[in-house]
Amino acid sequence: MRKLTDEQIKQKLAEGHNYKRLYQEIKARFDKERAEKRQLEAELVALKALFNETVESQQARIEELEIMVFGRKPHGGLKYKIKTGVVKKPRTSGSYRRPLPPASAITDYEHYSISNCHRCGH
Repeated sequence: MRKLTDEQIKQKLAEGHNYKRLYQEIKARFDKERAEKRQLEAELVALKALFNETVESQQARIEELEIMVFGRKPHGGLKYKIKTGVVKKPRTSGSYRRPLPPASAITDYEHYSISNCHRCGH
């Protein structure tokens, strides 16, 4: 076995002393972090309970508003009705024109002569 010199012994003692001091500092920091973690977990539980309570009250308000607006509570999974099955026919060109009135609706005849051009006036 090899013997340590006095300098090596002093160095090992200083290292041991430093390790003890560092251990105490780290342990104090660890205990502080653990206490903070427990406090944050308790706050998280309280906030989750508050959030769930708020969501439930908002859902109740939404249901009341739906009853006020729509007159009844929606049934089933869908909240709003979706129109299905109604297909509109395309319109023909004749549907955009005004129909001629029946003969009984014509009460008077007026005659207009073409005396000049409507564009140039000659």
